[in-house]
Amino acid sequence: MDSLWLQIKNMRNNNWEDNWIVRPYIGFESKLESSLQHPLPQFELPPDLEHTQFPLPHVVFRIFDTQDVPNRPEVPKLPRFNCIDRYLVEDAIHNVINTKSLTKKECAESLLRISGRSSMPLNYMLVEVLFGGLLELPVPQYSELFYGSILVQLCQLMADHLPQVLAQAVATSTRDSTP
Repeated sequence: MDSLWLQIKNMRNNNWEDNWIVRPYIGFESKLESSLQHPLPQFELPPDLEHTQFPLPHVVFRIFDTQDVPNRPEVPKLPRFNCIDRYLVEDAIHNVINTKSLTKKECAESLLRISGRSSMPLNYMLVEVLFGGLLELPVPQYSELFYGSILVQLCQLMADHLPQVLAQAVATSTRDSTP
């Protein structure tokens, strides 16, 4: 909740603008404004019942911070942890993984086709999300072999960029755990 609240405050400070959400309706704004308006029915929340099961909270896994990404003109900056753009890209990565989990090669290729690659360091975000899935407790959603296979596929497809990020993630995640 704290992270969500920080993201909302950050968006308010930015006049509710983001760099990630695609808005195809903008091209039709004049047509939509002059079209027939429909009243929306009142929405009521269902009663809270004893047997209702709510989803468990989702822990957001972070390995990289803004200073972990090289400061070069050709490398986009990693959004801060309280930026809604970062959450939306991570959500898109999770959606691809959940819909393409049966075919690892297609899953890896689809991950590379996520829009916004030019505005985000996608290789850092992919490694972070895959590591988060791999280290999910009590058990990962998919097998460790699945996450490893996706990382291998991504390393093959992004041989110039992803292996270095993967090595950096391993070094970062094991840095504090050695005795």
